[in-house]
Amino acid sequence: MPAVPSSFSPSPPRKILLVTKLIWGTSNARLIGKAIFNICLLVISTCKDVCTVLPCIVKRGANLRYLNFWLLLHATNRPLKQLFHTVSEDNRVQPVLSIKLSDKSAGFSVTNKQGNLLYQLSYCSVNEWTDEEMDNFFSSYPELEEDYYQVLISYAFRKQILVPAGSYRKNDGGLLMSSLLGISGGSSVVSEAIPEWQLYNVYAVPDTVHDRLRRQFPKATFRHQQSLELRNTNAGVQHGSIQVDFATEDFSVLVVSQSKLLFSGSFEYVTPADVLYQLLRVCRYLSLSQQDVQLQLSGLIDSNSALYKELYLYFIHIEFREATWSAINEYPAHFFTSLNDLAQCAL
Repeated sequence: MPAVPSSFSPSPPRKILLVTKLIWGTSNARLIGKAIFNICLLVISTCKDVCTVLPCIVKRGANLRYLNFWLLLHATNRPLKQLFHTVSEDNRVQPVLSIKLSDKSAGFSVTNKQGNLLYQLSYCSVNEWTDEEMDNFFSSYPELEEDYYQVLISYAFRKQILVPAGSYRKNDGGLLMSSLLGISGGSSVVSEAIPEWQLYNVYAVPDTVHDRLRRQFPKATFRHQQSLELRNTNAGVQHGSIQVDFATEDFSVLVVSQSKLLFSGSFEYVTPADVLYQLLRVCRYLSLSQQDVQLQLSGLIDSNSALYKELYLYFIHIEFREATWSAINEYPAHFFTSLNDLAQCAL
């Protein structure tokens, strides 16, 4: 069970308030519900299993409705799992907030306007983006409510396609998402021009995420991670370049060679073999030599990991694409390159 961040202090969900009204009456429902909800958060965050706590309730003569109430509390508590967090004590000048969200993770950084000085960074994982999880995200990090010189938001959701600009009409986005990727409802379809490549990046974002962020940050600039990677890639590599960025459960791949875009996509993975299979398949399909192609890695991959060692067996030219902001001593510089790319888009 994931630990609850120290700043996590949510209000009890509506289901819990309803149950407290049924048990204790309307007048004290919110007070009692919040108190018990916070107690349950404490129990769960200290890794006590529900099977350990339930016998204690039974011994104290609790009836079935109280047991059901406890199970409801246990089931509804699914906080974000914080993976990385660092804060600098430097004086913040023209702070820029950069937020990146994907299907299974979220991260944000606070930097200066130039994007080369890091003040704060946090990264967490999530099972699914619901209204409750969005509430958890903002309540876990109250600094997101502060005023910023500029807010930049990057999406890395996997439902995404690149379309030639010459054959794309803006109203075609919804039809493309529906016919090619099966997107029918519950998502906002966004189209983003990439003039450097004469392309449009068309992608879907869950309404739960997009609507909340637009309300929270009405002046924010929105982009997709693949669009940023295309703008930052070195496309002139003679023997080809494979740019790979790893998240907690998936990774994105961008392949360019001799100023041409050869492939752009993302894959889910569980084991190193999953990653290796997809990269070798891309090389074989595009006729790229494993001895000559450059493999540029960023995101959540460590040089001592089994994944890196597997890649090293099959690719000769491997390097980490590192962030250029001030060093984060706790974490490798390449872990959050995508956030650094976003931060450097500040005006």
